[in-house]
Amino acid sequence: MTYDSPATDDEMTALSDRAVATLRTAVPAAWGTLVAYLLGLLAGHLPDDLHAALSNMLASPAASALAVSVVIAAWYWVSRHLEGHVPTWLVRLMLGSARTPSYASVTSDGAAVITSLDEDERANLASLRDALDEGDPARTALERVLTT
Repeated sequence: MTYDSPATDDEMTALSDRAVATLRTAVPAAWGTLVAYLLGLLAGHLPDDLHAALSNMLASPAASALAVSVVIAAWYWVSRHLEGHVPTWLVRLMLGSARTPSYASVTSDGAAVITSLDEDERANLASLRDALDEGDPARTALERVLTT
């Protein structure tokens, strides 16, 4: 069964894109850390030789941190792949928000599209443009921004 997971109007108006992005980073990290911790507890129930080998492999803090990072990445990957196939409440539980953050449009060369500038921003960019050499590509880019 496939579920559409549109965000509700309340969620869309209540959370900024920055808050959504933060949630969709922090919540999977918390879940992944919890899962790694629980897997560590379960390791004590493995056969003695396997438990000893696993303990030796994860003895250093760097190896443990790497293992936790792998579990976090796996949690996020699985959650993102399940996102369109599970109910919205489960997406919120797994990822922190059912809405993905929206990002600024970009041009074909990867530059962010600027939709508006106030007078102070225009003055600052004009000063920066004037400080650049005539053939500098950054000057050309600033001229494009200032003429829109």
